[in-house]
Amino acid sequence: MACSGMGQSNRSWALVVWVMLNGPPDQLPEWFFPSGNCDTDEPLAHGHPDVLYELNDLVQHALSETGWPLPEVRVGFESDERARTRGGWEYFK
Repeated sequence: MACSGMGQSNRSWALVVWVMLNGPPDQLPEWFFPSGNCDTDEPLAHGHPDVLYELNDLVQHALSETGWPLPEVRVGFESDERARTRGGWEYFK
């Protein structure tokens, strides 16, 4: 899991946490943030919506347990290989 830092969302600050996924990039989601709508998320999640929703919940819960001060935490999912070949950290700017 990697944290890309803070981002502006809906006029309030949010923490964006990136979960880097291992495997063939063409079989993994690209810049996927769970929306809560399974119908639209299913194709974007490349057949992995249940696992990605579970990971999202784990990250949200873990930060909540620590008393994270920001009201919004966004969890994104991306292929590790895709990010590395497209510039690493620069890919997320």
